[in-house]
Amino acid sequence: MSQILNPGKPELFLPQRPPMLLVSRILEFTEDDVIAEADSKILEPFRRPDGRLPETLCIEMMAQAVGAWAGYWRQQDKSDKPEDEKDAPIGYLLSARNLKIEVPVIPEGKTFRITMHREVYEGPIGSFAGEMKDGDTLIATGRVSVYQPSNKEYRELFGGKAA
Repeated sequence: MSQILNPGKPELFLPQRPPMLLVSRILEFTEDDVIAEADSKILEPFRRPDGRLPETLCIEMMAQAVGAWAGYWRQQDKSDKPEDEKDAPIGYLLSARNLKIEVPVIPEGKTFRITMHREVYEGPIGSFAGEMKDGDTLIATGRVSVYQPSNKEYRELFGGKAA
């Protein structure tokens, strides 16, 4: 499997924009993997009154890493498929399974590394397993399932053109 260097900013591959864009950098794409980073300072808008960050942010960071992976590969699709059959530029998180938060509190002032691995990707449905770390400290592990509609499916499900 070849490594793709300097894949770019996450905005190139994801529809999210701040403050909903939680992934700061994409470090690597391969055929089956993505490695991303998230700076905890961009999570500040989500801090609860008790000062803690919601654990659900771990799921969203994992999902955004997967979304960037899908966005990258969508951009690489130079096939002559009709536009209706190509992937829409937006995907959906279907589920998170086996999520384990390994720390009592998500640390502040850190840079998290999110590593996700494709377990299966058949048609519009995919499943990815991965982890989120702060250096050598494991923050969270889990699996996310995603749905990537075609442009035609997007219009049929949601009306209009995908973003």
